[in-house]
Amino acid sequence: MADTKIQLLADVGPPLKVTSSLENIILSIMAVAIIVVLILFCTTPVSHKIVVQGQLSSNTYAEPLYATQPGLVWNILVRKGDQVKKGDLLLELSTEVATVQLKAESDGIVTQVVAETNQSVVKNQPLVFISPIQQDWSLELYLPGTAIGSLSPGDSMAIRFDALPSRIYGSQVAVVKTIAAIPVSAHEIQHLMLNPAEAYYRVQLELHDGCSMPEGSCEKWRLGMRLNSVVVTEKTVFIDRLLKPITAR
Repeated sequence: MADTKIQLLADVGPPLKVTSSLENIILSIMAVAIIVVLILFCTTPVSHKIVVQGQLSSNTYAEPLYATQPGLVWNILVRKGDQVKKGDLLLELSTEVATVQLKAESDGIVTQVVAETNQSVVKNQPLVFISPIQQDWSLELYLPGTAIGSLSPGDSMAIRFDALPSRIYGSQVAVVKTIAAIPVSAHEIQHLMLNPAEAYYRVQLELHDGCSMPEGSCEKWRLGMRLNSVVVTEKTVFIDRLLKPITAR
């Protein structure tokens, strides 16, 4: 009986040692893996980004449509961004004699409507401005003062239009041309619903290679269309943020 127990113990002993060695190897691998993950986590750059809003504008000169005689603006049939053809009715004036119809003198896009319904106007007063259909497009972004140091002239940016989903139309590549030295007025950007407590600076972008969106996309561009872009304001690593309170002393 004693011999049998000794034999059983001899049979059980070696597998326990093998199992213990295997566990140590697995634990060592896990420890190394954890260390690698921690190193990567602490040293991988993290980008801090903000979404900047803007609009599509034009460098093309707009021709004004004048009141042909004094009267009262009776009916306005167009609004900013509308595309019109020569002969299209734009506005009606009520005068002492009759109702006068003002029509487009050429094909174009309405860039501004300065007249208002029931407004009294005098002869030769500009009422509507129309630009040629072939536009010299300009892209404008409004950069918050807290991110003014994030962009420089010559930087490339990917622009997306709110009305043209990027998953279908892609994005437009533009280059920063100028960054204004003074902020824009709150009235000028109130339609963009930006933070009223923040100062915003106009960033002018230019298209070096024209339209870089899929064919036909630029035909959908309209004056005043809202656009946006992502701006990287800062790049940091976790370890720097962790040590910043210590090194700042």
